[in-house]
Amino acid sequence: MGLCCSIPIGYSSIDLVVPLHALRFRLIAEANAIEDTFYYLVKALDRDSIDFDHYLK
Repeated sequence: MGLCCSIPIGYSSIDLVVPLHALRFRLIAEANAIEDTFYYLVKALDRDSIDFDHYLK
C-alpha cells in the first residue's frame, strides 16, 4: 500500500482505511470544485462578463 504507520491497539486495518477514503473523497471534491471555479471565471472573462481586476480577486 505504501503507507507505513503503527496501528493502535484495538484498531483493525479497515478502521484506518475508511477515514482515509473519506479524506481522499473530500480532497478530490474540493480540487474539482476549484477547477470548475477557474473554468467559469475564465469563461466569464472571455465573454467580458467580468473585468480583469475582479478575475484576479
